[in-house]
This record gives sequence, C-alpha cells and structure tokens, in this order.
Amino acid sequence: MRTVRFRFKDAMNKSFTISIDEPKDNLTYGDITTFTGYVTQNDIFRPFGNKVTEFLGAELVTVTRTSID
Repeated sequence: MRTVRFRFKDAMNKSFTISIDEPKDNLTYGDITTFTGYVTQNDIFRPFGNKVTEFLGAELVTVTRTSID
C-alpha cells in the first residue's frame, strides 16, 4: 500500500498531517505544490479549529505486509 503524507502547520503553530492512500503512480512535485497551495490558500481544513498557514513537507510511504502463517 502507498500513502502520501502532507505535513502542515496551523495558525497556532501546531503541526498536523493529512494522509491520502493510493496516490497516482506518477505523482510529481508540481502535483504536491498545487494541492498544498490550494489547502493553505482556500482554508478548506481547520485542524484544531485554526487556519492552515504553512506547508512543511510531504513524503511517500510504501508499506509491504506479509502474513505469518
């Protein structure tokens, strides 16, 4: 499973993460900056009741799970 995690900071200087499962295979830095710019400029999330003010970074996480029988 693949997940992209976006880290932001709010107006009270608290950091938080938004995770999106199964991003497209050819995700680019441009895609990430478009999304994060939209989030910070359009006030669509209110973590802890505060405005999102800053994008801190993103990471792509790949998890492999193996059953143990």
